[in-house]
Amino acid sequence: MENATYPALHSAMADSAPALAAELEALRLPGMEGSGFGFVLAGVPMTCVRVPAALPTPEWQQGAQSNLAWPLAGEDIAACRQHLVVAPVSEVEGHRDAQRKALAITVAVACLGRTSKAAGVVWVPAHSATRMADFEAMAKALIQPAEQSALPLDSWMRVEFGKMEGRYAAVARGLQPFIGHDLGALSAAPDPHGQAALLYNVAGYLIRNGAVIVDGDTMDVGVGKLRARMSADKRMLWLEAV
Repeated sequence: MENATYPALHSAMADSAPALAAELEALRLPGMEGSGFGFVLAGVPMTCVRVPAALPTPEWQQGAQSNLAWPLAGEDIAACRQHLVVAPVSEVEGHRDAQRKALAITVAVACLGRTSKAAGVVWVPAHSATRMADFEAMAKALIQPAEQSALPLDSWMRVEFGKMEGRYAAVARGLQPFIGHDLGALSAAPDPHGQAALLYNVAGYLIRNGAVIVDGDTMDVGVGKLRARMSADKRMLWLEAV
């Protein structure tokens, strides 16, 4: 993690995202000498802090267990004796701000992960765990021209399955910063692949456009209609068959 420095970040970004590198600048913050550094990317002030300790297990365990593309995630993360914390200086304020900060953090983390030879990335809002090479590929896809750009949904959200109200439930975690709540799908019969595909499609739409689906809305998904129902605590928008 010693290679996680501002000069290393600038060099890595100049190689992988030269257009954004032009929007990268150092940020001097008191008390960060020796433990990390500050920087501004695309107008987003951030900090990178080096922590000489393993990442606490609750932060990554769920993500490691659910990422089938990284079968050794648990072992690889547990073997890391230090980690970096990259975060914006200010809290997220609304949908557009969440988009802007998520993009900047994703690109910065991809570059810092490569320079520091990190094993992977834990995206805290979703508690997802992504292998470093996969995260770099997603960051690269994110900054392509608009018609080719792809959201890194496998990191920005995490889908989990269970039972709810006697039905089969799939829940997309990690969407709260973008739309103010998470997203769930309810089905009378087990259909994990169909539910996951639905959540990915709707989540991507909402991340790009904001919380434009609200309680009581209906939508046609090709195989039938779904109605949106907000939970009593306003933390989950459920999608269920009409």
